[in-house]
Amino acid sequence: MSSNFAKVISITLKTPTEVKPSKKFTINVYLKTGDNIAGFIYNKNGNTYINGSRKLPLVYTPFKTFFSSIGASKNNIKSSSNGVATRTDTAGKSKFTVKVSYSQGGKTWSINKTVKVTSSAKNTKKTYTTKKSTNNKPVSKNNQSTTNVKSGTSIKVSLSNHEHAHLASLVNMDSYIINSKKISYWNLKKSTTLTRVTDYIYKVDKNGWYSGTIKSKNGVSWKKLTKKPNKSGNWFNLTNTSGKYLIRNKVTQYTNDTSKIALMFFVSVKTSINHNSLIPYISYNYTLVNKNTKSKKTVRFFEKSDTSIYFIKNSDLPSSYNIYLKDVIYLKSFGSPTSLKDKTIKNLVINIIKKIDGEITPYKKANEIFKWVHNNIRYPSSSYSGTRYKALGTLSGKVGNCVDQTHLMVALLRSSGLPTKYLNYASCVFRSGLVTGHVFGIVYVNNKWYEFDTTGGSDNGLGIIKNVKSRSKAYGNLTNLNC
Repeated sequence: MSSNFAKVISITLKTPTEVKPSKKFTINVYLKTGDNIAGFIYNKNGNTYINGSRKLPLVYTPFKTFFSSIGASKNNIKSSSNGVATRTDTAGKSKFTVKVSYSQGGKTWSINKTVKVTSSAKNTKKTYTTKKSTNNKPVSKNNQSTTNVKSGTSIKVSLSNHEHAHLASLVNMDSYIINSKKISYWNLKKSTTLTRVTDYIYKVDKNGWYSGTIKSKNGVSWKKLTKKPNKSGNWFNLTNTSGKYLIRNKVTQYTNDTSKIALMFFVSVKTSINHNSLIPYISYNYTLVNKNTKSKKTVRFFEKSDTSIYFIKNSDLPSSYNIYLKDVIYLKSFGSPTSLKDKTIKNLVINIIKKIDGEITPYKKANEIFKWVHNNIRYPSSSYSGTRYKALGTLSGKVGNCVDQTHLMVALLRSSGLPTKYLNYASCVFRSGLVTGHVFGIVYVNNKWYEFDTTGGSDNGLGIIKNVKSRSKAYGNLTNLNC
């Protein structure tokens, strides 16, 4: 399993169940986001941290745009600062359907509810909640395993948020409640002190055994096995209801070659980190409280991931900073923008960040990207004004002036999930005595803005600019640079 990223959890739609003809009514829509769908992952204070930042669970997310239709009337509505999107309409003479959908990253979540129209409607203001999971359409329905449930853990958690099953395989969770949870991202190699977990998904039916692989939308694809598996880890029931996969009770290992009814299992295995090269991992660090003694216990484990964690933005990033995470746009005369999804940009980000040994913090990402550009891109022997090569051309030719080097830095930093903007000065006094216009950048890391100038000497660094002695007032906080 490779991800535990902030995601859409559900759309909540509140509508009246019935309204009177020609009377006004209001619908309310909420978008819930978070990192886990199970309430026990968080305590009431929301003590979950990602990359060192607190992440509140099940947040009603503000400023999100929904598509809504009430009967044949269609309209986009936007959630307010408290996360509620509202729409008021007038009922016709017959029942109608309210539909709401939200799209993000190529995925769409939708929900609908039918409202009756009757003269006997008692209260058009009363609303009821209907919730739709983010899970996919049904794949197949499998009964819960009839194997013996083991004492120590009864859980109910989404397959896409399976780390609680790993926790339950390491600790008797019947005795503990979760006080806090921290998620961080690492590059790790061989270690004798760190606990690693891995998992397997299996199904058995009358035809034998299958191994499962999670698909992109929480579905599972199955591959027939030639013999039954023999994994000695902790086995859990896995159920599928209308396409929603849930990990449930810890059970004894199922050892038969076949089963009259289809059974599915999630298997958590404790293992070691024994590879010599750096590989991405997700760290889960829990603080538990004993239900009886109230004493605290810390449990930490690592799960192998992939390079997608290199591109995760801070979980507590102010929404107003999202404009500093967009493609690098130039003047029309200079051609098309540089996409943050460009393979050349993404591959370079991977090659830079994969060399970080240990925890991959936002500061380390920014610092390593700065050092790479500073050490690998040279200033041209013959200076020029404005942009000439843009981000990709600067990378290809390994040369660029202050504008083009900043274009490249902005593309790399934004691609890695770090908000970055331009600083454009009409006049700067350099320590050499030169007085001229100058461009460099500034990146948001750990709730602080750090300036950077890759055209300076070896004493320049992230947040350190030694080559400029003084500067005029900047033109402003620039998302893009018009030069």
